[in-house]
Amino acid sequence: AYDLINAAPVRTDRSTVFDFLFDMRVDSAGDTVAFLVPRGALGLSDDAGLQIARARFDTLFLAPSGGYDFHAEVPVDTGTVLFARSRLQTCNFGLSYGIYAKLQPLVISRRERWTKIKIRLDPNCGYRGLGPGIPDR
Repeated sequence: AYDLINAAPVRTDRSTVFDFLFDMRVDSAGDTVAFLVPRGALGLSDDAGLQIARARFDTLFLAPSGGYDFHAEVPVDTGTVLFARSRLQTCNFGLSYGIYAKLQPLVISRRERWTKIKIRLDPNCGYRGLGPGIPDR
């Protein structure tokens, strides 16, 4: 599992403070399929979401403000690029927003059941800019 707010992996046997997790299972065709699963799909608060991006990772500079799925797992492979929004947090100006990120699995080991994911996030509460430099949006 991964916690976008703290930019850290999380063990789900020790905490429910995460935004999405990685899982695998065998589908009806007998293939092992990898998924990213938002916390709402697990019965936890449904304020963290995922959205498939239809562009290359390095061309995405602004996360969308809406369109995130808070309840459905998303099948992923090494070419999949997604946007993610964290669970809500109270920002220092009193409003509740999430942290926005773009991510792409770089390696998926189906035999050992792990993944390595490239993540670029904007650590500023409510800002959606995902490009280099100081965020302004």
